[in-house]
Amino acid sequence: MIFHYRQKNINDLIPNLQINGCKLKHVTEFNFLGIVFDANLNWNLHTQKIANKISRTVGLLSRLKRTLPQDTLRLIYTSLILPHLQYGILNWGFNLGRINKLQKRAVRHITCSRYNAHTTTIFSELQLLKLEDIFKIALLKFHFKYENSLLPAYFNNIFLPVTVEHGHNTRQRDQDRPQRSHKSSSDKTIRYYMPTFLENIPDAIKEKTQTHCIQGFVAYAKYIFMNDYIFECADPNCWSCNNEDADT
Repeated sequence: MIFHYRQKNINDLIPNLQINGCKLKHVTEFNFLGIVFDANLNWNLHTQKIANKISRTVGLLSRLKRTLPQDTLRLIYTSLILPHLQYGILNWGFNLGRINKLQKRAVRHITCSRYNAHTTTIFSELQLLKLEDIFKIALLKFHFKYENSLLPAYFNNIFLPVTVEHGHNTRQRDQDRPQRSHKSSSDKTIRYYMPTFLENIPDAIKEKTQTHCIQGFVAYAKYIFMNDYIFECADPNCWSCNNEDADT
């Protein structure tokens, strides 16, 4: 597999690789340990795979929501849907798309809510994280391991700032600055996204990297995120809010 930008023509760059006289097949996608890699690394194929798997379980919840108690429906969600949302999300978490909609549909089925009910309060009621917050938790776990030197050696200097070297006498010439990407697609990688992400994380969470174990750190971050699941609809004509008592 040759990784490249989608616009680049690589027909003349494909090498003739052989092992013991057997030519290696050139592929544009490959499933490795449950993660679907494609030549452009846009993760569309992987998210499509996850969405298809989750969709079947969402359909199951839809058929069982009038039959099973809420605790059992939640258990089905945490057993058959949540693992797919968590596995490898550091890779594909920048491309949530359809998966985000399927997660909301699933929690609506668990609580027998309307198809267009606001989901923020539902997530709070079920004590479940939204998909974007699952991604944030994964990023924070990576940050925790980085700060405590628990990652492989390859990642040791991944976030080191860049020192600008030039002869111009500018005010910030001698100040270090975060690494910057030269491609918009590179912005959606941990190396360049993490510094910006951490700027928007409360200091109370970041300080816990030195005082808590990873389980306590994750539990505290989850607690902070869950406390923000407060929603008040500002639309007086909201059809969903005005028809809460209608049959679903």
